[in-house]
Amino acid sequence: MNMKVIRLSKIAFDIMFFVGLIGIVLVAGLTVLSPIIVDAIRESNGLATSGNFFGVPVSFDLSKMDSGTVAQVAYAAGFGIVVSMGVGTYIAHQIRRALRAVLGGTAFRDENYERLRKVAYAAFVLVPMGWITSSWISTVVDGSFALEIDIPFATIAGGLLALAVAEIYKAGITLQDESELTV
Repeated sequence: MNMKVIRLSKIAFDIMFFVGLIGIVLVAGLTVLSPIIVDAIRESNGLATSGNFFGVPVSFDLSKMDSGTVAQVAYAAGFGIVVSMGVGTYIAHQIRRALRAVLGGTAFRDENYERLRKVAYAAFVLVPMGWITSSWISTVVDGSFALEIDIPFATIAGGLLALAVAEIYKAGITLQDESELTV
């Protein structure tokens, strides 16, 4: 096993974890202040917004919205981003714990199997989170409920890959347990 790659990977996930924590705090703070910021920009010269949020195109003109609607859009977007960053940070945390165990010589343990399953389930949580957040924004902007469903294949593929690797780990755990019992 190439331990240099494992060490570099762990360092990368450590960085992702700590950047994720800092990002959550910053985005949460900006979410609280965003209605004030957007109102100031809107009152100065208007602001038309168009973008892609969780794979769903969102387009609206903030200059035509009242302050309450602007605040709701800002809170919906901020909430979605904070929750998604939280899930991503959780995924990074689980992977760094698994890599720490591998570096410690305890790769094939039930804890690592469970960590990989948690990573997969966390990736799957991101899919409906995107639907809910983008639908919330569309509902606020359009004034009526609009469930917008997009299938993020990369996220789903990442979750399925994590489940597959978890099952490979489970097979490795079984083989290791059997070899330890063999004389």
